Amino acid sequence: MSDLEDLLARIEQWDAEGNRQAIADAFATRGLDEIAIINVLQLLLVNEKLTAAFSVYEYLAERGLGGANFIVGFAQALKGLLTGDLQMARDGLVIVSFIIDGLSADTRDSIFRSFFLPAVRHPVLLCLVHKREEILLRLLDLFKAADPLMRTTFDFDQPPVAVDIAAMRARGIARQRLLPYEGPPAGTRRSTRRVAVAMPRLYIPTAPASRLNDTGPLICDTMRRYGWQADFHGMEFAPSAQAYLDEFLRIVDFCEAMRADMLVFDDIGVKDPLSHPLRSHFLSLLRQRLPSLTVVGAYLDSWVIPEEILIHAAETVDVVWAYSPSLPVFGHEAFRGKLFTPPLPRGPYADPDRPVPPLPARMVFPGGISEASYHRAFWLAAANWYGLAMDKVVSTHMSDDLDVVDSFRAYCNRLVDSGCVLNLAMRPDHSLPITGRAFEATMNGALLIQEAAPDVDYYFIAGEHYIEFKTFADLRAVADFIAGNREEAEAVRRRGAAFARDRYSGEKVVGYLDEFLYRMGR
Repeated sequence: MSDLEDLLARIEQWDAEGNRQAIADAFATRGLDEIAIINVLQLLLVNEKLTAAFSVYEYLAERGLGGANFIVGFAQALKGLLTGDLQMARDGLVIVSFIIDGLSADTRDSIFRSFFLPAVRHPVLLCLVHKREEILLRLLDLFKAADPLMRTTFDFDQPPVAVDIAAMRARGIARQRLLPYEGPPAGTRRSTRRVAVAMPRLYIPTAPASRLNDTGPLICDTMRRYGWQADFHGMEFAPSAQAYLDEFLRIVDFCEAMRADMLVFDDIGVKDPLSHPLRSHFLSLLRQRLPSLTVVGAYLDSWVIPEEILIHAAETVDVVWAYSPSLPVFGHEAFRGKLFTPPLPRGPYADPDRPVPPLPARMVFPGGISEASYHRAFWLAAANWYGLAMDKVVSTHMSDDLDVVDSFRAYCNRLVDSGCVLNLAMRPDHSLPITGRAFEATMNGALLIQEAAPDVDYYFIAGEHYIEFKTFADLRAVADFIAGNREEAEAVRRRGAAFARDRYSGEKVVGYLDEFLYRMGR
């Protein structure tokens, strides 16, 4: 343990004991100056040691130190917001916003990613766990101080501008980049394939009580209905060399046992450099044992994988399945002729005789809120505070004890019943990926209310197939539109459902893959 690590551990212990004098003595004994103490404060915040961090902040504040420092202002604002000392919070927020606004965009982004997001993650998640919406809305003020984009998105003083659906449709048509997909000629099938599908077994791999991940079973179910033989292998993840090796060898044995001619596998582990030499061994062993095997790497969260790693992955598989076509990396030559961009086969799975209800006046949010998507909580808390016509059906992703396909069917039935689905896109790092819910909602007959995201333009047309919003003021306007323009909203719902079912139904997607492979000569 280094001297600094030892000091951090001791500060945490002294804080728990209420021994603030020991903290002061430690700084004096070590001869730490103002900058060094602020560095200690920064490390405590990033490492989620909030109470100890607040003790260090108080040490600085009592001595008039760090008054115009971003880290100190952040700690002051955070402490005030969490404890309800709104004057302290306001003073800290002024410092944070003043400093942030004076920085270049690159410097601001670096601070946001390296310090702000790690430091604020823990208090936000605590608010989610304990359902403290009022504190969550206070924390939103800290996000707005540190992030100009959040100021614009959640400008509660901005009045809503009435939705003009014809104008939205004209803008959507002008910017649409719908991708051309082709299946085999009508009435034909290019091949009969034996497909091994290796996807994570659990939705949350580290939570034994997690619901089963439906991605692999749904791919298999759809491929079987298309006429292929497809079997599922549930992958187990753990970030260790032995765990990666064991899993890769299990996939090799699974492919060999079923004499697979194609493997579709979730390659998300590639983002961990620890897996790279083992992954190379795995792919080499696959090709030795099954020389004609076509390897399809699925990159379902491709926006979280560094570009150089995605390029390396593309160079070692035959097909890259990723539906984030707006990412610049996919213009690299490594993806030429390999990039397959249709969404995963996700239905429709609702009961075919289930009646579609009249369009309701209320939106429904039917998703989850997690460490990777906690911005959704700000939208929902603000909607609740403002009194928007919205219901929340927040998933915990815990097991419902149903067969995985039956569980997904029940979810699809709920989408049918909801009639109007809110889909939120933004991630903490400002990524705006398209999610599976955009396809699931429309295929199951719901009106899609979609947060603006670049990838959506490759799959749907705003105003034609869904209603788009970008800011909270926009969402208020959408709620007013749905309530007051029933026929126009219903027309968007019908067009979106018909388009999605015709273009993205599960068997259509497998047909696109069939034709894609045929044209590759596989």
